[in-house]
Amino acid sequence: MTSQGYLEGVRVCEELEKTGQDAELIFCLQGLKSSEQGQERLSKGDFDGVLKYSIEAESIFSKIPEAKYLLAICKADISAAYGGLKNYEQVARYAKEAIALVEGYEMLIFTEGTAYMNLGMAQVQLDQAQAALSSFEKAYNLLKKAPNGTRYLDALRNNIEILKETKTDSAPASSGCMVSVLFIFGGFLGGAYLLSRIFVV
Repeated sequence: MTSQGYLEGVRVCEELEKTGQDAELIFCLQGLKSSEQGQERLSKGDFDGVLKYSIEAESIFSKIPEAKYLLAICKADISAAYGGLKNYEQVARYAKEAIALVEGYEMLIFTEGTAYMNLGMAQVQLDQAQAALSSFEKAYNLLKKAPNGTRYLDALRNNIEILKETKTDSAPASSGCMVSVLFIFGGFLGGAYLLSRIFVV
C-alpha cells in the first residue's frame, strides 16, 4: 500500500473545494468511497467485488477532469483485479489506459510502475515475451524509485532474466512456472470517511 493515492485524493478534493465545485467534490468523495470498498475486497480475494466497486469509482472519476490521476489508480486496480480472474486481455487493456493517464507524474510513480508490472504479467500469459520484457524493465526502473516499490524488485529481476533468454514470442514465456506472476494494485485510495469529514459540503 502507498499513501500517495490518499494524498492525491486530498489534493483533488482541495482543488474542487477552492474552485467552488461542490457537486464535483461530492462525486469525488463518492468515488473515493467506492474505490476504498473495492480495495477492501482484495483482502478477501473477492475480485468480482473489487471490479464492481472499482468500476463504479472509474465511472465517477472519468467525469471529473481534476481526478485524472485518481482515475489512473482505479484503472490500475481494475487491471489487477482482472489478473486475479485470469482475464489477461482486460489486464493489458486497463494497464495501458492507466499508464497513458499517469505517465511521468512523479507523485504516482508507484501506480505507473505497478501498471507496467501488470501489463508485463498479462503479456507473459498472452505469450508476448518480448513485449513483456520491455514492460518489466520499465516497471523495474520505476519501482526502484517508488515508495514501497522495492519489495517487487526481486520478482521483476527474476522475470527479466528469464525473458532475456526467450528470443522470440514464438517461445511461450508462460510455459511452465518460470515467471513469477503477481498482479499489484495501483495504490491506496483509503481515507474516504476521513475526507468526507474534512470536506463538508
